[in-house]
Amino acid sequence: MGNHNYDYLEKIEKDSNEESSNIKNYEEISLDFDSNDRIICCKHCSINDLYIKRDRKKLLARDIDNIIHKIKSFFINSFLIDFIEKHSNKKNIKLKKIYGGFIRNLKKNENLALFNMKISDIFYEEKISYKYKYYNRYENRTIIEKIYAEKEEINIIKILELTFEELFIIFRRKLKDKEDMKKLEEIKDKIEGLDLEEKNNKYLDIEYFIERIRQKDSIFYRSIMDEYIEKIKSLCLGYEEWFKNKNERSTKSG
Repeated sequence: MGNHNYDYLEKIEKDSNEESSNIKNYEEISLDFDSNDRIICCKHCSINDLYIKRDRKKLLARDIDNIIHKIKSFFINSFLIDFIEKHSNKKNIKLKKIYGGFIRNLKKNENLALFNMKISDIFYEEKISYKYKYYNRYENRTIIEKIYAEKEEINIIKILELTFEELFIIFRRKLKDKEDMKKLEEIKDKIEGLDLEEKNNKYLDIEYFIERIRQKDSIFYRSIMDEYIEKIKSLCLGYEEWFKNKNERSTKSG
């Protein structure tokens, strides 16, 4: 694929690498609400008066697919890359974000298959984001091959040998799920030496993700933010189960 197509591919990929929004540049939009949580004034919009009745149940139900997408995108393209980089001896290992088409894919069987895959295989097999215009599409493959060949980054190799499921449990560990705590105990030998207590590093984990959501999505979920956060926590803990129960015919996302 020629370079002249990168701008277009980057454009359609933005929803996977950035927080999605119903209104462009919403950080710069000023909204006023009435007592029923309706938007009664929208400054900087193309219209002066915008009436949106907020139905809590409909709003949360409509956004479930979007939340799952956000979790997947953040886990792979933020947490994993950050977690690996911060365990580098020289702090010079940085994998590239994965192609948005892979992130957007919420198909049931393909996502369930990920849980047993090693992280090394996922980054090795998938193309990198088209925003990296001057890199080979499989740049992560080159980085991973070098890591294994040199055998110097012991902790990074440990991480790369973990499965999607094992690292997803590490990602959400602060939610203190009992089953997760048991599984962490079961893999303690595999993760020995990794800084899970964050003595030296602060990771982009579920705690960071939720705080980011509170800040960025407050404009749309002001009246239901606590419910929205609880829904995020619930879907994060039930991430695999969501795909197991997914009805492919009833959703546009997969």
